Amino acid sequence: MMALADNFLFSLFSLSALFGIIFLFLNLKNRLLLQKIAFYVSVVIFITALTAFCLFAAGNHPSIFAVSAKWMSSLNMVICLGADKFSMSMILLAAAFLPVSIITVSHAQRIGNAFYSCLFFLQAAVIGLFSSEDLFSFFFFWQLSILPVLFLSGIWGKQGRAAAVEKFFIVYSVFSLLFLLGIFGIAENMHYLTGNWSLVFKDVAKAGISSSQQIFYFILLMPVFMLRLAAFPLHTWFCSLAKENQPAVNIFLAGTFIPAGAAGLVKIIFPILPKGVLFLSPYLSFLFALSFAYLALMAWAAKSFSGMLAYLFSAQFSLVLFGLFSSYSNKMPALFLTVAISVSAAVLFFLSGAIENRAKTDIIADLHFPFKGMPRTSSLLLIALLSIAGLPCLASFPGIYGIIRNAFSSAPFSAIIVVAGVFFSFACCFRAAQEMLFGKKTSAAIAMPELKKQEILVILPFVIILFFLGIMPNFSAGCFAGGSTDSVSREALNGKR
Repeated sequence: MMALADNFLFSLFSLSALFGIIFLFLNLKNRLLLQKIAFYVSVVIFITALTAFCLFAAGNHPSIFAVSAKWMSSLNMVICLGADKFSMSMILLAAAFLPVSIITVSHAQRIGNAFYSCLFFLQAAVIGLFSSEDLFSFFFFWQLSILPVLFLSGIWGKQGRAAAVEKFFIVYSVFSLLFLLGIFGIAENMHYLTGNWSLVFKDVAKAGISSSQQIFYFILLMPVFMLRLAAFPLHTWFCSLAKENQPAVNIFLAGTFIPAGAAGLVKIIFPILPKGVLFLSPYLSFLFALSFAYLALMAWAAKSFSGMLAYLFSAQFSLVLFGLFSSYSNKMPALFLTVAISVSAAVLFFLSGAIENRAKTDIIADLHFPFKGMPRTSSLLLIALLSIAGLPCLASFPGIYGIIRNAFSSAPFSAIIVVAGVFFSFACCFRAAQEMLFGKKTSAAIAMPELKKQEILVILPFVIILFFLGIMPNFSAGCFAGGSTDSVSREALNGKR
């Protein structure tokens, strides 16, 4: 176990968990000072994660990013941590989102040290989840990431939080049991085939589980990852929570908590259960195409800005699932889109929080801030909305284009449905921008002050990333969405197979 101490990924997890423990016992009456301390600590963690990402991208010291440590010698069980480019990019984003989340926190009386402690614990769990390379560690961090969300939503949510948290707790309890049963079954098969209990992803993939058992375990485990990715019909927990959560929590939910489901698919489902994927992918790709179009329409019907964003991001993650299963030999566009969605989520939920803190409402019809009066806020909001809608030269477009182009050769009918969903999504974003930025000011509309300079400085780098991902997709794919999770070259992003 001492080998873990020399691992960079375990050190990042430990650093976040340590500060989570410290803030749990740090009781300061000055809430503004507490927020500043949490912000500066989060910046330290981000700098550490950025250093790790740069070392990893440069190929320096690969041993500090991969480790195997025995934890039950009698059964030959090991804890395995490691990373590929996609995992490292999501770990970096998890570290970057914490300062953004802390900035959005208002100075309500009930938000104190325990709130920041839960944010640090959530960050630690997500880092551990993306670092896991064995089923035991993955399940442990999977469950660990759920607990801070329960506390953050149940204690510091809005008035309707009780019903939303109850739904979240019930569905995750049931599906966690399914996950555990699947792991036990795979472990038993591993022992039967090889004589040991190793749960390392690569070892289990090499064991050669039979076709019928792969289909069974795929059917058992796939709903677990659909739930995490908020895909129809398992999306309601996210849509309910997003309306009741603090914006700081929504940034983490849409930015890193939900994308962990994509990491699970890429690390577990595709390499370990490939025959199950091959057998059921035609049906699932059609389901996810319909889900994308349906959720985009639901976003159109939403009255609140946070509700619209929840449905919109659920739709986008359904599109990620469609991209993974419609062309499972080419996962690059879907992984690229996952990174783009995470960055867009940080920008949009940050702006949603800033707007709600000022206007004390997030009903779209009651919000009005024209370009002339609020040029900075309006510009940032418009860029983020157009990015998630798939406008060329912005982050989501290369991933959406690559997914649709690949799908037309493998599932043309489903691809047509996806194209319709893209138009619905764009129309939804355009309608929201038109009502809030270009519509006539109603009697209920509330005048709001412009974003502060420190808020602009915090969110501006993510807006720049939105342009960077859209303008230089091939280079971005090599930095963020390549690696061991996908053997396809960067040209796959443009639809070449």
